This record gives sequence, C-alpha cells and structure tokens, in this order.
Amino acid sequence: MNNNKTLWSLLASICALGAGCTSGGSSNSNGNNTNTQTIYVPEESQVRTPVSAKTIFTKNTAGNGLQKALLASTGNSCIQLTTQNNGQNYIESYTSSQWWSSAYVTVGITNTCSTPQAFSPQIVFNNAQLNGANIPTSISPSASVSGSPWSPVTYSGGGTSNPSLTITSPTCTGSGCSWAQLAPGAQITITTNFGISESISSFTIGSVEIAGATPPPPATTGTLALNLSASGLSSVCSGATNCNFQVNVVSQSNQVVATEYLNANTSSTANYNIINLAPGNYSVNVVASSIPSVTTGTITSNVSPASTNVTAGATTTSNVSFGFTSNPINQVTLDLNTANIPAQFANNTVYAQILDSSGATVVTGIQFTKSALTQTISSSALVSGQTYTLQIQGLADPKSGVYYSPIIESFVVNGSSTTVNSNAYQIVPNDKLYTVNLAVQNPQAGQTVAYGSDTNYYSYATDSISSGSYTFLSNDTITLTPSAVAGYSSSFSPTNTLTSANAGQTVTLVNTQATSTLQYCVDSLCQAQLTTLGVAANIGETNTQTIFVQNLGSVAATLPTAVSYTTAVSGLSVTPGTCGSSLAPGAICSLNVTYAPSSATAKSSTTMIYDSAPLLINYGITNNTSKIMGEYWCGFTNDYCGQSAGNDVNAAATHVIMAFANTNQSGSIAVDPVFPTSLVQSWQNSGKVVTLSVGGANVSWTTVFANTNTFALSVQQAVAQYNLSGVDLDIENGTATPQQVADAINLLRQYLGESAVITIAPQNVGVAQNVSSVPSATASNAVGAWNFFVPVLQNSLNSISLVYQQDYNNGCGYTNPATTEFFECNYASWANLANASTVTGGNQISGFVGVPVSKLIVGTIASSSAGGASYYGGMAPLQGFYTAMPTSYGITPRGFMFWDSNWDSLNNYTISNGISTMLGL
Repeated sequence: MNNNKTLWSLLASICALGAGCTSGGSSNSNGNNTNTQTIYVPEESQVRTPVSAKTIFTKNTAGNGLQKALLASTGNSCIQLTTQNNGQNYIESYTSSQWWSSAYVTVGITNTCSTPQAFSPQIVFNNAQLNGANIPTSISPSASVSGSPWSPVTYSGGGTSNPSLTITSPTCTGSGCSWAQLAPGAQITITTNFGISESISSFTIGSVEIAGATPPPPATTGTLALNLSASGLSSVCSGATNCNFQVNVVSQSNQVVATEYLNANTSSTANYNIINLAPGNYSVNVVASSIPSVTTGTITSNVSPASTNVTAGATTTSNVSFGFTSNPINQVTLDLNTANIPAQFANNTVYAQILDSSGATVVTGIQFTKSALTQTISSSALVSGQTYTLQIQGLADPKSGVYYSPIIESFVVNGSSTTVNSNAYQIVPNDKLYTVNLAVQNPQAGQTVAYGSDTNYYSYATDSISSGSYTFLSNDTITLTPSAVAGYSSSFSPTNTLTSANAGQTVTLVNTQATSTLQYCVDSLCQAQLTTLGVAANIGETNTQTIFVQNLGSVAATLPTAVSYTTAVSGLSVTPGTCGSSLAPGAICSLNVTYAPSSATAKSSTTMIYDSAPLLINYGITNNTSKIMGEYWCGFTNDYCGQSAGNDVNAAATHVIMAFANTNQSGSIAVDPVFPTSLVQSWQNSGKVVTLSVGGANVSWTTVFANTNTFALSVQQAVAQYNLSGVDLDIENGTATPQQVADAINLLRQYLGESAVITIAPQNVGVAQNVSSVPSATASNAVGAWNFFVPVLQNSLNSISLVYQQDYNNGCGYTNPATTEFFECNYASWANLANASTVTGGNQISGFVGVPVSKLIVGTIASSSAGGASYYGGMAPLQGFYTAMPTSYGITPRGFMFWDSNWDSLNNYTISNGISTMLGL
C-alpha cells in the first residue's frame, strides 16, 4: 500500500504541471508469455470486517453484555474511503474559462463491515491547492451526493491548506433505524464543486483521509491456483459445438468470488492464480449449463479437490479436468432395395439423413446410387435402445410428370448391429402437382435441363429438353438450368424460377447463336473487334513486330484473307504468319509485320499498324539489402531472344536474367530446348542469382492471366528442371484486371515457395505520381496503363522479391529522358515519396505505401542501340541520380539493372563497369 500511495502522490504532482490535467490511474501489463492469468479479488467482493487497532470493548452496565464497539478516536473503522477507478481514493479535475471555472473532487465512503453503520466522517483534503494557493475562503463549494441514505454535507477549513467535508447520516433513535444507516458493502459518493469566476491553471490535492481514523491493516490473504484442462475434446468441441466451460469459486459464505473459463474450442488449458482471497474454505464448482450435450457421447468434468482451504500467505491448488466418454460405435445398415425404385430413376443419386428424437440431424450425407443401394453407417451417435428417423429423398421427373414422396420411417438401434429395410416409394397424388408449358426456340441436339429445388427433399432426373408440358410440386420452388451448347447462349424467358403461381403459363428456352469476337494485341495494346482487325497506329523507324489475334467467342471466326493498310509505305510488309481464313474459339494466331524503311521514308509518320515493341526487361533479386546489378542475357536461340552467342555478362553482375521463355496457348511456358546448363552453372558458381524471364514478343499475358494455375505449375517445373533461383515477369502487354495480375504473382509464390526469387519488370508508367487517377483493382485494363501497377503492388508486394522499373520506354512528369531528374522522377513515383512533387509533377498517391528501397531497382539501357536513343545518356545521369538521392530524400538506391549484356559488351561495358564501380561491387 505504501508503494501505491507514493505513486499516487507522484501522479498528483505531475498533474499540477499542466492546465486541463485530470487525475488518472495507472495500469500494468503482464509481460510474461505463460498461460497463467492472475485474478485479483477485491475486498468488497468478499464482505470482510476489518478490526481497528484502536477498537475498545466495554461492558454494558445495563445488561452485562458487550457494548457496541467504540473507537478510541472519533472515527468508525467500518467506514472507509472508497477506491476510485483511477486507483486512488479520490478523483480531482477541473474545467476552465476566463469567465467561470470549476474544480471538482469526487470521494466516496464504503461500509466495510457486515452490519449497518451510522456515520459522520470528516473527510480531509490534505494540501489542497487551487492555482498554486489555498482554496479561498470566498468560495462556498456545492456538493452532490449519490447513494443511500441521502446525507447532508458540511464544508469547513476554507482558506487553509487542509479543508474538509463532513457527511452525517440522518438522525434516528431506537429500533428500526437501518434506513438511516449505511448498509454492509454499500457506498455513498460525494462530488464537491469549487466554483470561481476566473480561469484555473492548476488544481491539486496531496491526499485524502478520514480525520482521526486509522485505516484498517490489510487482511492477510491467500491464493488459489485454479488449473483447467481438457483432453480428447478436439473432435467434439468444434464447429457449432461451443465448449466454453465455466468454473465458479465460491466462499464459505456462499458468495461467488471468481468465475473463470476454459474455451476448449481454441485451447486445451487455462491456468489462473486467484489472489487476495480471505482465509477460509472455498468450493470449486463447474457450471453444468456450460457443458454442451453431444450426440456421440458425454463431456465429463472432475474437480480435485472440490473443496479447499485457503490459508494466509500460502497457495492452494485445485485442478479441474474435462474429458469425453464416447458412446459405443454401433452399425446401422440401410437397405434401399426394398424401396422399389422405378427404372427411370435408376441413374439418380438419392440422399438420406438420420434424425434423433429431438429432430436434430445425427448422420447426414448418406448417398444411394444404382450400384450402391445398401449403405452401412458406423457411428457413436447411434445409441442402442434409442429411436431415430430415417429420411430418404423422394424421386421427381417433371418431363414425365412422375413423382414419388420422400420415405420417412422410424427405427430403433438394437445393439451393435441393426438393419433397416426401407419402405417402398409412394406416388405423389396429382392434386399436389401443377403443370407449366415449356417451349424451345432453336432446339439443339443433346441439350438437357436440370432442376434445382429449394427444399432438396427430392432427387430430380436430368431430362433431355423439348417443347411440351412439365409437371412440378406445388410446395416447391424450382430453378431451371439448361446445359451449355457450343456456339450458343441459352436462357429461359420470362423466368427460370417456377412456383405454383406459374401454373398453366408458358416458359420459353431461347438458344441464341453466339457471334465471333476477335481480340488482337500489338505490343501492350489490345483491342476487341468483330470479324476484322482494322488496327491503325504510327510506324517507327525500324521494327519487326508480331500481332497476336485471339478468338474470344464461342464459335469459329472468319479472318480476312489479306491485311490491308491505308497508305502504302516503302519497306512495310505483312505476312499471314500462323493465321488462316478461320480461327477456332479460344485459338490464337499471329500476323508478322516488318518495316524496314528506306532512308527517304525513315522518319516519316504514317498511320498504320502499331509498331515499336518496347525492349522487354527482366531483373534479378536477392532477399537482403546488398547492392544489386542485374543484367538481361538475351542468348536463347531463335524466337526466344537470340542476341548473345555466349557469356558476355560482366563478372561484377549480381543477377543474371535469362531472356526469354515464351507462352503456349494453354498458358504454360516454353523454354528454349537448347538450354545452356553449363553456363548457368558457371554463373551460379561465381555467386550470381540466375532467373528465367517470361516475356518478349512471343508471350501472351492475357492467356496467362486466364490460365494462372497452368502457368504457375509450368514455371515451377522449369525452375526445378534447370536449377534456377526463380522467375522474372516482364509484364508489358495484355489485358487484365490488376487483381488478376496480383493473384497470378501470389499464386506463383505459393508454387515456388518463400525462398524463390520472383521479380517483375513493368514500364515506368505503371506508377506515376503526376497522374491522379488509379485504376480499380477489379477493372479490366491494359497492363501498360497509367498507375496500373499501384493496385497490383497493393495486393502482391509481399510476394515480390524485386521490382525493376523500366526507365527507358516512356517519359516521367516534365523531365527530359536520360537525365538525373528523369531517374529521380521515376524512382520517387515508384517509392511514392511524399516530398517529390517538384520533380514528379504530382502528389503522393493516396493509400499506396510505395515500393521499399530494399525492393526497388532502377532499370536503364546499355547503349543507344539497345532501345530508344533518347533514353540513353551514359553514366553521367545515373551517377548524378545516385549521388543526389541521399541528399534529397535520405535514400540510397539499392541498385540498377539494364538491357542487355549483348549491347553492354558492344559498348565496351561502359554501363556495367560504371554501375559496378558506383555500387562498389
């Protein structure tokens, strides 16, 4: 108690330092990682009677009995100050304004004895200070009293440092005066308001006490260690069965002093130390209503000991264990052969369930088929001697109008083995049925109709669909679902949901032949058209481009036999590639576009088929913050890339990204069969991270995002087969929603595991602060759209090892390409820095945390021939950017990647040597 008083005094002193301060308590948090909880039982919950050291007993001269206990002092030891919710026996606060202010003190008194008490305590406010001085005598405080009995309050000591309140119980003599006394355990609260017509800067009270009374010494207490455990209940306490067991600790005066719980649905143990218990005998009881009933057996409880004696200064233990006694497992054989199932329902699957006498389902999911009309159920929920109800679905065929009622019969479990022969099916009378006319427009051979029931009381046949009269149950709601027919869309009109309200009406099945829809993708631009391409865009100076065409419809699409263009251009040619005159549903073909202009037309701008595929960049990755220099190696043969003839990777490179793997129409990837295994091994032996890049002109990301499982599995197989560190995703083209891209990345992480390297290499416009709009995660868009990768990263960044931003395909803000400011603009956008508006031309993107420094890598090109010449500036802008970032933002970029090792070697390794020196590799 002395420690607590010291703490409260400190709190009071601190409060005086600031205006508007309100006294408050403190709280402790247990830092132990054990499962034992400490439960404090306050004295007021135990009805203790403290004995004062100054209590004097004298003889009653009138009756030779003991006179009522009197105090040598003026106080009554039964009347004690109440501990407030701040941990002190008072609460001080104030409100202040320049015209009128109020200071408040809240105290309370409690009868701690077991008999009603009259009272008249003087409550002293020691060292009460208002604005640093004694409370002026001019202030006449008001007091509000709550509690019974209502009692008047007088105030004295104004102008001194220790003013006081006296609260006096009503006057009553003789017997029957309990109304004028404070009941055992009862409290009265007094709030005193000191009003003053000036502002208050501080209001403090050193302590509060009852004058002349000695507080009773704390009772010497004991502890009960209550240990709750459950075993063998994991299969029982799950799902809808709530096993939140309640245990009460009850004192010898039959008072519940503690209630504790063990939730066996989530934990098998719960340990409690119940402290501050008055010495005496306590019983530990399990609340029976907290133990649920289960059909398969009985949950049991055992308390040891059930009654225990708590002694002062000692710990007593009581253990409560919960277990489960299962019913014997009985077998019930259900035989549906005796049901006489008509031949037209021979192929139906019929479901059944078993209910107990209360109507609760004890066994469900029983299935009967033509080859399995006898089912044996083994279950402890089937108790010997008890009666159960077997429910078996009825049979329904709307096309023939034949219905059989469900079978419902009772049976008794007789010992360990019981056989139930089902009753025979009974036909449903016609007065329980109604008919609907079904018409079929444009009938298709083999088309069927399925019936969905809202009750599931019947097993419906699946009928071949044709025009005619169909019969349904009056008390059932049916949903009609036609089977799909290739090349057609099918729907019912005016509704496919039938009730008895539709009796006599006509419902029509409309089969509409689908139209073909073509999608063509050139670079990152994908558009949908009907039957013809008709694409127009600007031709660059030099380009060989493949246009992919996919049939998105459900019927074959007719293709143009020749590709035309609006203006003849010298050096332009278009060949059919793999496209013929017809394209099957879902199939993809390609058109080859070549433009090699003569010098006279090299820089002309002509409206024509879209060109200039951006250079496809991959990236390497590491899971730490060491510096990174990643190089793309374009050495796979033929259509896989075909630049490097051998090892032209700089020895200082930390990451080698092998370009490229293509994709198949199924969404799987295709790797160059002439795989340079020994070269990969030499890179890995020198400590390089080697990954396979999926990208380039022969990749259809639209197909990938429509077949993510196939894609992820094939990547996993390739990484394992060639012993690679992971995969690089050069996602620059295709159409998808950002969520589809994020889901594909997250799925790859699941397939490859946590240790694998997964990198992405999007164009810089994927995150751009100067564009205010951000696509919705669920809105379909071109993956090269502005800010497309913001929702992608928001939903997949944890699955990504590194992000290589391609700083060589598009501009950034108002900066010029290949300048220090250009690289800063791109980096600040992708990192989503808050103070970069002067360089990005926009604001921080709301709700986007940005790519962390440990994952963000700057991408550039190795020479002016490696991409657009305007995006190459040598090492000067890169060095300027790398040097400026720590000063401008306190950030040192982790590293760089570039396209590619072939162009770097032809440029005398200018970029790779410069980067490696700059990074200190």
